[in-house]
Amino acid sequence: MTGLGLSLSEASAAMQLNAPVLGDGAAQGDSIAAVQIDSRKVQANDLFFAIRGENQDGHQFASAALSSGACAVVADARGIKEYSLSQQDA
Repeated sequence: MTGLGLSLSEASAAMQLNAPVLGDGAAQGDSIAAVQIDSRKVQANDLFFAIRGENQDGHQFASAALSSGACAVVADARGIKEYSLSQQDA
């Protein structure tokens, strides 16, 4: 299988996302390759979900995920504020 077959806008609509998305989406309309919650596993065109857990907060790894090739990061407003994330990080 080569990707999810969905663009970022299609995936957002399908999931009815009500959360900020950082990043510019899959390059040139490429489909999302995979969905990740572990920034260490992110590869080109993956969609990274910054999830708060008991021991870690995925928001602190959002910039690393983007640097590793994530097409976008789905984050919550509190995490964006706490970790000073912005579109410039994308």
